[in-house]
Amino acid sequence: MLSKDDHLLIQPLAILNTRQNKDSEQEVLVQWQGLSSDDTTWEKWDQLQAEYHLEDKVLSEAAR
Repeated sequence: MLSKDDHLLIQPLAILNTRQNKDSEQEVLVQWQGLSSDDTTWEKWDQLQAEYHLEDKVLSEAAR
């Protein structure tokens, strides 16, 4: 997917793992659509939800 300026826009494909960072914030390991599995990144869950409009998505208790 490309933006109006022809910049690549990536979307989260899957949440592979979760953890709490040193500030007790929930982080998730994200696999990005269209990128290699080597390009997974740890992202703050609250920011990811807001940026990608995932407000209706929740992490299961098993994933926490």
